[in-house]
Amino acid sequence: MCLKPMKPIKGINYKNNNVNQQGVNDMKNNSVNPHGIKTPDSVEDFRDNLRKYYWTDGGQGNSLYVQLPDGGTTWVEINKISSFEDIYEMTNTGFGGNGGSPCICPKIDMVKDGTEFMVETGQMMSFNGYFEDEKNYDVVSDQYQQDNPKWYSLDNQIGRGFFVLTLGERSGYGRSEKPLNSSNPLFN
Repeated sequence: MCLKPMKPIKGINYKNNNVNQQGVNDMKNNSVNPHGIKTPDSVEDFRDNLRKYYWTDGGQGNSLYVQLPDGGTTWVEINKISSFEDIYEMTNTGFGGNGGSPCICPKIDMVKDGTEFMVETGQMMSFNGYFEDEKNYDVVSDQYQQDNPKWYSLDNQIGRGFFVLTLGERSGYGRSEKPLNSSNPLFN
């Protein structure tokens, strides 16, 4: 799991676990997604959301900033990305590559502590529902104003909810149909 603070980007010109298709469809049709986020319907919407909600080349939106499993970083041209699968292929990672998972950095600052959220919702190994409540996190428009940028691997359980919300079915994930509550017998 990759949830490491990001290092400053050097050499940049700063100018200028199952897919639930119904859950993704519900998000697409939901005009009241948290923070006004529109879950993408098309490849172009997916790419627009990569530009809007994830770290890019100096905030310009041409290339996605990606951390490789070995800790190095690279840029992946957004216009060549149609899904997470493309990121795995272009970075030679995942099952078809070196087996590791690349990381991307969402432009979010978590407000509610993750452990507190998991206890409140009776979850032990998941983070379902966190990103459905905008009080839990802030979306940052200027990546350089982000308080605590972190890398999230493409297979990260915490990041999946945000990936589904912002990138839809092209992330390879979906929403849980099961409602969350603190009446889970594991916590009583």
